[in-house]
Amino acid sequence: GPKAWAADEVRANLESLELLMWTRTPPGLKGNTHAMIAIARGLGIITVAYHLDLYAGLNRAADVGRDAWWTCDYVLTADGGSEDFWEAHGINHHWFPPAVYEAEAYLAMQIFDARFERVYMHDVVFTGQRNYHPEWPYRPMLVDWLEKEYGSRFQRFPIHGQPAIRDHALNVLYASTKVVVGDSLVLGFDHKNYWSDRVPETLGRGGFLIMPR
Repeated sequence: GPKAWAADEVRANLESLELLMWTRTPPGLKGNTHAMIAIARGLGIITVAYHLDLYAGLNRAADVGRDAWWTCDYVLTADGGSEDFWEAHGINHHWFPPAVYEAEAYLAMQIFDARFERVYMHDVVFTGQRNYHPEWPYRPMLVDWLEKEYGSRFQRFPIHGQPAIRDHALNVLYASTKVVVGDSLVLGFDHKNYWSDRVPETLGRGGFLIMPR
């Protein structure tokens, strides 16, 4: 896989760059990140912070601005409805909705029986953790209801103790599942311009998705 550089290693290689894209949210980068950003800015290198998480309205909002990550020239997140929040924190924020990587947007091989009818390995699936932000009790309520309603016909992935399912394996899962149930951390169900990456990721990989509008 790609090398995960520390901040000091990035600093040592800055002079060859025009753009620094920081996609590991704090505190995901070891070393002196403030010096890394300061040197990059001094060299005229554009710095961009990018992630798909929600901060506004959650307890984790207290972490905003504490790490050098937030001082990048541009901060791109999937939260498009919290302009006042970003402005109050002095962050140059831009809405960047989630997407699916085009090369991985395909329907994986499907299984058919002797009558040429499609065979599904799973009836109802939810991908993600049951335990979530305390501000969003809807998630565990949803997962518990699915387990009670569908019993053995329901499966949550990843299976306990297993890593998250990514890339081609996720396409295979969706191609072999009848219905994928989604969830999105939308406080009050009225958070403007924010939704889970499950929408493009599931649909783009061939899953049949049902989730709150």
